[in-house]
Parts: sequence; structure tokens; C-alpha cells
Amino acid sequence: MKLSPRAFVAEWALHAWCGVLASLALLPMCFYGAFALFHAQLEVWEQPALTASAGPPPPLSAALELAREGQPVPAGARVALKLNPHTRFVRVEVLDADWAPVWSRWVDPPTRRVVEGAEGVADAFLHAHYFDFFAGGMQLAGVLSVALLVATLSGLVIHLRRLWAERWQVRLHARARVWNGDLHKVLGVFSLPYAVAMAWSGAVLCLAWVVGQLVVGAVLDGDASRAQALLS
Repeated sequence: MKLSPRAFVAEWALHAWCGVLASLALLPMCFYGAFALFHAQLEVWEQPALTASAGPPPPLSAALELAREGQPVPAGARVALKLNPHTRFVRVEVLDADWAPVWSRWVDPPTRRVVEGAEGVADAFLHAHYFDFFAGGMQLAGVLSVALLVATLSGLVIHLRRLWAERWQVRLHARARVWNGDLHKVLGVFSLPYAVAMAWSGAVLCLAWVVGQLVVGAVLDGDASRAQALLS
């Protein structure tokens, strides 16, 4: 694919600026994401009371009833029940209508043990990976994922004609700008499938709710119950 001079300049600018925006976010997102992969293990590690429990989890209805004893669920609140494969305890989280946390507890109905939940290391890494520690952070992470996807695909368009010839070319004897450019292209070629998959999945995970609300508003007149019925 040969681009006209004007199209090449526009594509290059798009690739450069989207690459800058995406790269600023990639370092912290990937760093915290490496720890977020072990979220379940970290939850048990930071709560020693959960370590002794093993075996299959109890019925979720029983877990919810035990969690609600002395800790009422406000009207209109959302309740999330989370299982962890490394403990028999069930985590019960109550969120308000805006998805802000109200309270959280770990419960084990067979022994009637209750461990108060709190934002710990595991949750901190998970929220930091999605930029979910401030309002609109997850949506920002989604936009940056889109920027990474655009940067990756625009780079492919720019280098497509010479991609096969340059896939191994690293001229270490040349000036620093030349061999850094060669290294950038080589790493870009071999990381292309991973970068596209990471950018696409990140955009879907972080922007799915926003896109869903837009679709519900545009197609179903804002009736979320109809959308839920269609999904189920």
C-alpha cells in the first residue's frame, strides 16, 4: 500500500500522537496489571483469616443472609457475591446506585465466621490497572486503549510496504536514531498480535458500559429492563 505524501504525513501524525498518548498509560497499566493477575491469591494472602478455610463454597443465598446480619443493605443498593478459588469464604459487596462501595464482608455460613472486608493491596492493584481509583478513570483507560489500537493499526499502514524486508533489520552500527527506529519496527512487528488483542480487549472492558448506555438510549428509549430481557 503506497500512500500519497499528504496521506503519509497525516497517517504519521496520527500514529505518533496516538502512540504518545497510549505509551504514557501503558507503563503503569501493565505494571499494575501484572499484579492484578494474581488478585485472588493476593486477597487471601492479605487476609490471613481466610487461609484456613478450604473446600467448596457455601450456597450464595446463605452467604448473603449471614452478611446482612447486623449490616443492612440500603434500598436501591446493588449486591455482588464473589467467589475466590483459594478460599471457601464468599465476599459480599454492597454498592450504591452509582456503583460506589458501601460495605464489604467475607462470610463462611457453615462456621458462621465473618471477616470484615476492606480495600487492600489486591483491590488497589486491580483499580490502578483500570485507572478506577478516580471518577471516570476506567473510561479514560478505555479511551487510551482505543488510542493504542489506532497507533498500532496506523503503524501497520505506514510500514506495510516494507514490513517483510524490515522485520529483522536492526542497524546497530548506524546513528542512534536509525537503530532505535529499526528496533521500534522490529518490536512492533512481533508484538502486533498481542498489542491489537490487548488494546481491543481493554477498550471493550472499559467502554462496554458506556457504549451499552448509548445503545439503550438510542435504540430502546433508555429502557434498561428491555435491554436486560434481550440479553437474557
